[in-house]
Amino acid sequence: MIETPSESVAAPPSTADSLRTEGRRYPGLVETLVVGFVVLVATVFLALLMPEPQLPGGRAAAGSTERILQDFSWTDSWAEINSAVVGVPLVLLVCWLRRYGSSVKDFLGLHWPSLRQALLWTAVFLAYELLSGGLLRLLPVGSGPHRSFELFRAAPSVPLTMLAYVVCAPLQEEIFYRGFLLPGAARSPIRAVGAVLLIAAIWALSHQYDPRNSVNVFLLGVLLGTARLRSGSVLLPMGLHGLANLLIDVQMARLLQL
Repeated sequence: MIETPSESVAAPPSTADSLRTEGRRYPGLVETLVVGFVVLVATVFLALLMPEPQLPGGRAAAGSTERILQDFSWTDSWAEINSAVVGVPLVLLVCWLRRYGSSVKDFLGLHWPSLRQALLWTAVFLAYELLSGGLLRLLPVGSGPHRSFELFRAAPSVPLTMLAYVVCAPLQEEIFYRGFLLPGAARSPIRAVGAVLLIAAIWALSHQYDPRNSVNVFLLGVLLGTARLRSGSVLLPMGLHGLANLLIDVQMARLLQL
């Protein structure tokens, strides 16, 4: 589905340009949210039906807090992997069946971004990461260690955790939120700005661990959504999302001296 544009092929149009294109089949806001909800429920249901490999040996004592964290970390990682395995094909199938856009590839933004766009938004993302660390410390935070830190510390397999959160989570979430939901919402009366804010808010609601994390996810969602609309590529926010999770995992690994 993903193609690398050659020099003879023009760069893919941005979503802002696509908004003015006539004669294409695009969902409105209500259809986008309803179909998106159905896709999300189906993804969760099918992911739960997929088998989960047995937790490897070396576990903590049964019933201990550490064992509970190990089990949850293992299950959480496989949930992310299974969600990507079933969720991405499901979004592609729905877009194809309902004939959204001139093609599934164009509707979802499965184009490589230009080098200029990639460098620009990577720089914007890194600047945000530097600034957000200080600003978010001013917000209230729940007591106790952060959920992600606890799960990473107790992870029975660090490579599996990295695969789940650096590859699979960005793949599935960006295809769904910025690939599917955002273009449909952007072509509704709320337009591009409203769509970016709405999808970022929905995305943040699915990451409610503490107030600081929810604000961070919302702001990052605004950045990723803007990058998606400006570049016309969902692969760009997908890469930035993966980079964000990688930086978190590297930071936690350093704290744990892994």
